[in-house]
Amino acid sequence: MLTQKAKGVFKPLLFFILALTIFLNAGCEPLRKKFTRKKKAKDLSEEVIPVLQPVDYPKAQGDPQKAYKQHFSLWKVWHKDFLTVLSEGGSQKRKLYIMDQLLAQLEELSLFLDEGKRKELQTLKREVNFLRDEIAGQSFKTSAFSMKKKLMGVDKKIREQFNWEAVQNSIVSAP
Repeated sequence: MLTQKAKGVFKPLLFFILALTIFLNAGCEPLRKKFTRKKKAKDLSEEVIPVLQPVDYPKAQGDPQKAYKQHFSLWKVWHKDFLTVLSEGGSQKRKLYIMDQLLAQLEELSLFLDEGKRKELQTLKREVNFLRDEIAGQSFKTSAFSMKKKLMGVDKKIREQFNWEAVQNSIVSAP
């Protein structure tokens, strides 16, 4: 006969074996069905094919005053950024990128100017382009101080001759 302690262990063990047997014999059929991919039935009669008709929108008419002021302020920001990079001794790649941005802003400014002012701006743009070429050629003859001095001269001319008050009579309509 079994002792009292063995009877206490025997019942849970018998229950565990019985539950394990039932679980193993039942299988996982519902679980397998749950994760089995079912083919989708295509019903072509219910499929709707949309008809798209393009809408021609008129070209947005921008305000030349607002656009000019924006490009002028971007010029000032890029100029300030270039002076910061020069004083901190930034990489040549960064200097070239900023110079390209300066030239791009000058090009955008020239689109809004009449021929007279555009020619004046082109001379200043050539000076900036010359500085860019000096950076690209890694001309060690030109120090950061002399480059900064040249760019400050160009900046002074641009701020005096091409601020909004100086060019508002020379603005043409949107490019």
